[in-house]
Amino acid sequence: MIPFSNKIISKNFLYLNYILYLIPFSMIIGNFAINFVSIISCILLVSIILSDKPHLRFNIKELTIILSAVLLLFINLIYSENLIFSVKKLFGLFKYLILSIAIFYCCTHSEKFYLTFLKIIFFTVLFVSTDSIIQFFLNYDIFGFKPKLFLDTNNEIIFKRLTGPFGDELVPGSFIAKFGFLSLILLSIKKKEKLIYIFLFYFIFVVFLTGERSAFIMICFTSLIFIILDNRSYMIKILLISTLIMFFTFTFQNNRNILNHYQNFNLTKSSETISIINNFQDTQWGAHYLTAIEIFKENIFFGSGLGSFRFKCSDKSYDNINSKLKYARCSSHPHNIYLEILSETGIFIFFLFIFLNLKIFYSLFKEIFFKKNELGLLLFCNYIVLFNPFQTTGSFFSTWTGIF
Repeated sequence: MIPFSNKIISKNFLYLNYILYLIPFSMIIGNFAINFVSIISCILLVSIILSDKPHLRFNIKELTIILSAVLLLFINLIYSENLIFSVKKLFGLFKYLILSIAIFYCCTHSEKFYLTFLKIIFFTVLFVSTDSIIQFFLNYDIFGFKPKLFLDTNNEIIFKRLTGPFGDELVPGSFIAKFGFLSLILLSIKKKEKLIYIFLFYFIFVVFLTGERSAFIMICFTSLIFIILDNRSYMIKILLISTLIMFFTFTFQNNRNILNHYQNFNLTKSSETISIINNFQDTQWGAHYLTAIEIFKENIFFGSGLGSFRFKCSDKSYDNINSKLKYARCSSHPHNIYLEILSETGIFIFFLFIFLNLKIFYSLFKEIFFKKNELGLLLFCNYIVLFNPFQTTGSFFSTWTGIF
């Protein structure tokens, strides 16, 4: 458990609590709501620091890392392909760093906030899941939003993608996958071990129905890690894994729309069928990755500037990348946070990013294997969902991915 210090009762602290409670809801409403809540939270935290003068301690190593990162990010601006856009992205990054400090500050100073925040996350994920289920079976959710239909040449439905309460955004599966394990911490604290698996399987099922293949792969992969590392007998683990396999086999066999969607894993802008596994470089994502690597080669030390991929990718010097879809190499970001950070910020910040990741990984590793802590295992699984390098992702510096 977090060592709480319930001494802070200032009005600004209470206001900050109430604003932070809105974070999960703001993600459903959209980017404007996310940014509004984030900015107000940052302002309130600064006001607390100025008025209440809380005792914030940083050791020499932490200060060195923070100052080094700030210095490198400002040097990165000098080399940016688009200075104004990079400055905007830099402010967004600082905003989420301050927001993370605000959440940590409130969690460690108020047990009530800590538990309430977890409850809100849990019930928000449950709401998104249930609303998506309703949309799947009724073809509209409780707000009247309809799923996105994909038709063939005869206007017959090939498959449908769920949007849940997100309107026309195809993200409910990603939302559930990225918040799922974090939401289950509430059940772990309440010692509801059996309910953890019930809700985990429910979340997996909903992500499966959304048709978001990357999110489904990640939540299945991390769920497998959770089952293997959880403190249960081997017979129970085998039973749980077998149940998952049988369930998805049954679902595939009895729902042609879902089967069509997961069979057609080769959706690209090319009419040519491409095997993603065997020829990843010849997919659109492979073209993004290769382009990011080439951008890095030209900007090894300080990168090409935050958010610059969208401006650099169309350069003719990248026409010769080894991909059949090199003409589709451009996007707003490379679709992999590691390649995005490497190409846009350079080798120094990338190594700093890797160092911090390894530090987090090691801390969670100790919680799992030395302390046998289920809460640590849930955090570890959530960490894998967010930072697994072998997946396509949103932009690290975007509003949607940044808030996670």
